[in-house]
Amino acid sequence: MLESAVVKGKCTVAQLRAFFSRRNDARIRKIIELIDPQSMSIPETCARYQLQKAGYNVQGQAYIRGLGHLDALVDGQLGLEIDGKDYHNNEEAWKEDLRRGNVLMIQDVPVLHFRAAVAMYFPEEMLRWVRLAFETLAARHH
Repeated sequence: MLESAVVKGKCTVAQLRAFFSRRNDARIRKIIELIDPQSMSIPETCARYQLQKAGYNVQGQAYIRGLGHLDALVDGQLGLEIDGKDYHNNEEAWKEDLRRGNVLMIQDVPVLHFRAAVAMYFPEEMLRWVRLAFETLAARHH
């Protein structure tokens, strides 16, 4: 909820830090430190939180030349797209997804796609696929 407020311009991270500066606010300050003002959706936030909790470094809205932004780049080498049905279920979105897939292939950026519901409600499934992807990437480099 706090991240949504920041993304929507209702407040800033600095304002939240100032407001929650009392001694009893330590737990909320830990949450504030996880806020990414670049996040584009709640499922992205959920995915990022679960990945960080599992020990991964996650860059939200990672810029890829010729593509634009990936929802996330994990440990600098694995892209993630968190796809909500509302935004990916029409002709134009389908064409754009195909173009993006081609750019990512040419740029040699491996990407996993997850339904928004998986990121939000079944994070263990997402984490399993991410772990398997990293195992595959590591095997390719040996």
